[in-house]
Amino acid sequence: MSFPFSDGLKWDFSSFIKEVEGAAYLPYPVVMAAAQAWPNVVPDENGRLYHSIFGGAVVTVELDGQRVSLPVLDRKNKPVPVETVNSRDVSDTIVRAKTKAIAVMRGYGLALYAGDLRPLNFIKGLGVKPDSDLRTVQPRVRQKEYKKRPGPPYVKWADALAAAKLTDPSFRWEVVTFNEADEDGVIRLLPYTRAGVGAIVGVKVRYRKQEYTEYLAIMGTREVQTKNGVKELDNQPLPNPTSHDWHRAVMRCLTKAIALATGYGLSVYAKEDLADLEMRFLGAGRTTEKLAPTGDGAATATPTTAAQTAEGAGQAASGSDAAAEASQKADGKAPDSNSGPVNVGAAPAAPAEAAQTAAETSAQQTSAQPADSSGTAPEVTTGVDTFTSENESAALLAALREETASMTPQMLERVLRGVVTRGWVAAQPASVEALVAEHPDAARKLLDALQAKRKQ
Repeated sequence: MSFPFSDGLKWDFSSFIKEVEGAAYLPYPVVMAAAQAWPNVVPDENGRLYHSIFGGAVVTVELDGQRVSLPVLDRKNKPVPVETVNSRDVSDTIVRAKTKAIAVMRGYGLALYAGDLRPLNFIKGLGVKPDSDLRTVQPRVRQKEYKKRPGPPYVKWADALAAAKLTDPSFRWEVVTFNEADEDGVIRLLPYTRAGVGAIVGVKVRYRKQEYTEYLAIMGTREVQTKNGVKELDNQPLPNPTSHDWHRAVMRCLTKAIALATGYGLSVYAKEDLADLEMRFLGAGRTTEKLAPTGDGAATATPTTAAQTAEGAGQAASGSDAAAEASQKADGKAPDSNSGPVNVGAAPAAPAEAAQTAAETSAQQTSAQPADSSGTAPEVTTGVDTFTSENESAALLAALREETASMTPQMLERVLRGVVTRGWVAAQPASVEALVAEHPDAARKLLDALQAKRKQ
């Protein structure tokens, strides 16, 4: 039996909403009956109905091959340690986890996790259709205050997940496991890995038959020694994270993985990547432009204020689990500049062949046109930028290869992504060769910027 995700997303649940301590939620029996779905609990290796993660109890359920986890929290949204967890805590969390699993897999009630009480408003706000190219869709960007100041923009996990599922109903994700020592020193598969001070989670997504894995540090608010004394700062690596911290990091990592795999919300992360690119390679200040869709769906640059961009823009968040899980609130932002390569399922052109074809076309067009009074052939239009000769194309490519020869693949990826966020081209080129072949003017600008940075 087929269960179209889009049909579940349209389900009007407004008359079934309940509240507990100010948090809206949907009763599990109502959601289960509407979706005709029955998730199963995934026990741990000892047969317990909960798992131990960073000393806290976590419940995991499975529906349609997708696993969904939730930490066991008390009424103050504090993680419940495994030693003190009781049967009521576990039972209530199982119900909330099953409700969430139905929402993420069948769409029923997912809008509530995004903070929308009306599903049709949620769908309209997404602006996503089954045939949408998520790279051209303007994401729903949220912004919260932090200490009475505007915080960085972010995308809620429910928005990102809905966009991915609407355009690919077979979309799936899984939390990466690592061979790590648990709290008792026993080596086993755990859904995180230690990395110096703190820990990292990983999420693998599968979108349109392409897989992509992203990693993210478990972060939160803690006191940090700065040059102006000890300050409480957000988005800091946590030396002793809790199960709640772990869960929020997983949802943030999922949001980021969706952005990098599909393009939805990528402009939010690109702000921080652009700033990093400019400081490392181009020597320029932070940009004050943001990508916005035009009438034909193409991305263009529009001005924004420094307050809108914010220091550390490019963060994504998990949003709030409490929206549909009674008192379980999990929100925040993920400021991470370690963005990997973008894989949006498009087949990249062969760079060397593209460069050769463009150069040959340019040479043929040049020889076919009469010279001016000075004896110099007129400049030829290639359809995107301009070339004057095949030799210039080859020289430009050789110079760019020399400037980027020492870069790691990740660094080169950021440089190529930077030509998009700087407004030099509309879409990211697949390689330096493709950039020279398709956008020689942008290639010249990039070469000038890299050479200027090297000489500093």
